[in-house]
Amino acid sequence: MLWPPLAGGPRPTRRVHAGVHADAARAGAQDQVETVVPREAGARVLVVAGRHRGQRARLLSRSGAAGVVAVQLAAELDVARLGFDEICLFVGKAGEDE
Repeated sequence: MLWPPLAGGPRPTRRVHAGVHADAARAGAQDQVETVVPREAGARVLVVAGRHRGQRARLLSRSGAAGVVAVQLAAELDVARLGFDEICLFVGKAGEDE
């Protein structure tokens, strides 16, 4: 699939790239996540693997070369360093990430 979706075309609810768990959506409702690593700081993400699984967070930074991101966990306000395969883009409605 192309990213971003073509104007006027249907918007997919899930995307998969190499390294992302196929069951990523199990950590949240399928219509609230896209299994991509966002590029923009401040993007809302859902942790889908590891000890923080199920928590929502904000992307602080990412390193494509190292395959890691820094996120601020919404519930704890802690900063965590996670692998690309541990997060996905959260596309739920505003307020659902708190």
